[in-house]
Amino acid sequence: FSGRQVREKFLRCYKVRAFTCANVEERMNSPKLAPKFSETSSVASGDFWACNVEENIFAVVPNLKTYTENHHTERAFGLVFESNFEGGNYSRLRVERAAIFELIGDNWQLKSAGKIILSK
Repeated sequence: FSGRQVREKFLRCYKVRAFTCANVEERMNSPKLAPKFSETSSVASGDFWACNVEENIFAVVPNLKTYTENHHTERAFGLVFESNFEGGNYSRLRVERAAIFELIGDNWQLKSAGKIILSK
């Protein structure tokens, strides 16, 4: 999203919820460890933005300014989104397809990966 007003309108209109990978530090030491996602206290602090599309099903897009190796691996973006990531930092991304998550209790569970296109 470019422009603060556009983001704010999107957040209001779609009643966005936000979450992040809660076990980043553990995944640094054990990259094959499954990510655990938990809701954040503010939408701005979440790595992922979720819009409800039916009862407990959410379309999810990234909330990033820069996409890094840390996002791709430890923060689980590489599992949540197919991408053209080849290492390094990317300053732009385009969502081709939102990821689909199911919210069961407090647990955000990935149902199908989305797709993003990264550029420097």
